[in-house]
Amino acid sequence: MMARHLDGFSTAEIAESMGLEQAAVLQNLSRARRTLKQQLGIADRRRPQ
Repeated sequence: MMARHLDGFSTAEIAESMGLEQAAVLQNLSRARRTLKQQLGIADRRRPQ
């Protein structure tokens, strides 16, 4: 998450440097954001369907 949000790398750049598919990077970022929100007690702001 730091490489993306603090260092400004694109998901493609992160994927290439880590030897991962871009989809894997996107999934890992999503999981990291969800975990951080849970740890900070931030509610999910998406509307229920």
